[in-house]
Order: sequence, then C-alpha cells, then structure tokens
Amino acid sequence: MLGSKAPVIPEASDAPEEPAPVASAPAGVPEAPPENGHADNGADLAQVVPRLYAMMNAQNKGWAAFLNGSCHAVSWQDGVLTLGFYAPFHKEKIEEAQVRRAYEEMAASVLGAPVSIRCIMTARPAKPLNKSPLVRHAVDMGAKIVSQD
Repeated sequence: MLGSKAPVIPEASDAPEEPAPVASAPAGVPEAPPENGHADNGADLAQVVPRLYAMMNAQNKGWAAFLNGSCHAVSWQDGVLTLGFYAPFHKEKIEEAQVRRAYEEMAASVLGAPVSIRCIMTARPAKPLNKSPLVRHAVDMGAKIVSQD
C-alpha cells in the first residue's frame, strides 16, 4: 500500500504453517472430469490406440489393421473412449457390433474401467516438421518451413 509502514515480507516464525483446506465437491455432486482427458488410473491417452492395436494384432490381424495409423484417441471421459478416424471405411468397420465389442473389452483392460467406444471423423493431426535439431534451430532463428519434403 502506498504510505504503509508494514513490512512487505512477513517475518518468519517457528510455528508450522497449517496447510490450506482442500475443497471437495459437496455430497451427491460428481467431481469434474480431469481436464487433460486422461483416466484417473494414469493411462496415457496417446498410448491407448497403439496398445489396443498391439493387443488386437496378437488376436486378429485383420481387425487390428483398422486402427493402424487410421485414428487417434480423442478423449476418455465418463467411461466413453472417443476415437477420431481419418478414413470412413475404418470407422465403419470399428462400429460393427462384433468388432466394437472386442475393442471395448480390450480398452477396458487398458484403461482399467468399463469402456464404451464412440467413433467420430477427425482430421489427421499435422506431422511435426521440426524433428531435426538443425531444422529446429533454423525455425528458432526465423526460418519458415515451406515443404514437408
């Protein structure tokens, strides 16, 4: 404060500081889902599809092919795993009842909870263009990438 004679930094004391109380949701009100879309059990959302692919590849290579580079996990919330597909054919195949059931069982073992799979169409994520240290340095210095080749 302007003109205040109080010290800016309070003096240290020997008494232990009590931790601030942790706010929790009132009884009967569900807690908000994690902001990062990850399950509470620590499952990494980016690793869900590769793990599902590996598990299915051991059982049925044909069904595993529907996930191979054709989708990514968009979200995992309230027991629903949303997969974003880049090709309509692969999305339609995963939506078939028998295939969906098999993937839901595998996803439940990966995520540690019952899973319902939802399939949507999404754009393929952009490939990172600055993998090389040389390219990264050039971009940092102001260069612009004009081609992926």
